[in-house]
Amino acid sequence: MIDKLVGYLQNFLETKRPFVPHARLGGLDGMRMSRAAFGVMIKFSDLTDTIQTVVDEIDLLWMDLE
Repeated sequence: MIDKLVGYLQNFLETKRPFVPHARLGGLDGMRMSRAAFGVMIKFSDLTDTIQTVVDEIDLLWMDLE
C-alpha cells in the first residue's frame, strides 16, 4: 500500500497544473531518489504514525472498491 501511496503522489506531481518542470528529471533514478527523500522526510518529521494511518485508510478503501 505504501508503494501505491507514493506512486499516486509521484503521479500527482508529474501531472500537476501548472506543470512542474523538474518532476520528471532523472527518469527511474529520479523516481527512486524522490521515494528515498520522501521516506527521510516522513521519518525525521515524525510523521510515521500519520502515514501509517493514511496507508491503512487507503487499504480499507481499496478493499471496498474491489
